[in-house]
Amino acid sequence: MRNERSTSLRRYVITGGPGAGKTSLIDSLAASGYTCIPEASRQLIQREVRLGTGRLPWQDFPAFAELCLQQMKADYFAAKGLTFYDRGIPDVLGYMAEAGASDSARIWSLARQHTYAPLVFVAPAWEAIYCQDAERWQTFRQAQRLDREIRRVYAALGYELVTLPLGTVEERRAFVLERVSHEQAPPIPESAVCFTSGQVNSNEGVMCRS
Repeated sequence: MRNERSTSLRRYVITGGPGAGKTSLIDSLAASGYTCIPEASRQLIQREVRLGTGRLPWQDFPAFAELCLQQMKADYFAAKGLTFYDRGIPDVLGYMAEAGASDSARIWSLARQHTYAPLVFVAPAWEAIYCQDAERWQTFRQAQRLDREIRRVYAALGYELVTLPLGTVEERRAFVLERVSHEQAPPIPESAVCFTSGQVNSNEGVMCRS
């Protein structure tokens, strides 16, 4: 895996199973002035439901996975300096594995070509804060399986996994920033910039917060 420390861009992924509090952490980092890329899948679900295409994970998983992959590829190039991602391209492989869908050499190749910072932060499955909603349909047991598959994929790609503590959003933010500071990240930007690429529209207000 290419070491992204050699470039001016630093793409840090915050991942994990659904409902583990990672999006609340991303929102907190954005509010603190960092460039953040929101989760593609939630926005895509909202869009596809509105359009009535049927390209949804519980109706046509392969088609939805391809939508996510294309959005994540676009989001990859939206990075500016130090950037935090709510999931990365390898997450698609983890979701495919949990769903029993066959992955492909093409997706593994894309995951190897589009690399992130060596440290990947993982929000562990946390039943106390887990909740379902219109876009988060999985049971907590499924969330646990997704956590395991996502970890497996990132490890197979050579990333170092760092598990977030079960704490407040503020404690998690401090934990992430402390680890990033040891990686010689660029200074804090003056204002947050949250990107949505293509036609995806952000609507974070419906998410469950930790």
